[in-house]
Amino acid sequence: MQGEEGMMSLGEGDHRGRRERMTSQRERDDVIVHKNLRGNNVAIDDVAVQKTRMSWGDYVAGMCGNLRPRCGDEKSETSTNALHKKETDKSIEDIDDDISIVLEKEINELRTEHKMSLSSRKFQVVDTGVKNMIFITSTLSNPLELVIKIVSKLDTTKEQCTRYLLRLLPIEVVCKAYMDNIKTKANELFEKYFVQEPKTFSIVFNRRSNNSIKRDEIIEDLAEIILKKNPGNKADLKNPDIAVIVEVIRGVCLFSVAPHYYKFKKYNLLEICNNTKK
Repeated sequence: MQGEEGMMSLGEGDHRGRRERMTSQRERDDVIVHKNLRGNNVAIDDVAVQKTRMSWGDYVAGMCGNLRPRCGDEKSETSTNALHKKETDKSIEDIDDDISIVLEKEINELRTEHKMSLSSRKFQVVDTGVKNMIFITSTLSNPLELVIKIVSKLDTTKEQCTRYLLRLLPIEVVCKAYMDNIKTKANELFEKYFVQEPKTFSIVFNRRSNNSIKRDEIIEDLAEIILKKNPGNKADLKNPDIAVIVEVIRGVCLFSVAPHYYKFKKYNLLEICNNTKK
């Protein structure tokens, strides 16, 4: 015990319970060190935290209610504990330094991005005014390449990576939702995909908050443009090489060219992961 009343020698019959409590306390201290290290959320495989144990014969009754080693082993035990404490403290400091560096770097990147103009940001969310649909502008030169990598990886691993995102479509062309504008932009886009070699295709049309653009008219006009690019192109509604997705949202038309559209479950990320081979 600490204090004036605690300054007493322990008799042979008095210190056995004290030894057991002291041993339990030493083990708890070691466990606390483990928990504190793991509380940093950092891998600590390279941090050695050892329990220091001593046999009962190495202890004698001391003062102030504590147990201490025999005088002959006192120097060795003190050196071991000091070295162990120094190594542990150094490891903890290294971990803290690593965390601080990573956090500081991320904070600086966020500050830099926040100062950038909206047009120069790599990704920027745009409100579509329609429920359950968002549009993300990007500085990427080819959004199709990014989306293909994502759906291909999901199709291979079957590991779901999103919780609330259902479909992901690469939009290549945006224009006003008037037929003349739509046909002009479609003619430019199809030059890239339907001129070289014959391909099978399908046209998928969706509209939201718009009644002026008619489904049959859009499909007929776009199919005619595709066939003019290469007479060998053929419509295939079940398994086309390329699906042309036309999304009309209010007064805007968005074009997406989606290879292997049905193989990748219409680019439905959840369905791709749920797909099981039979």
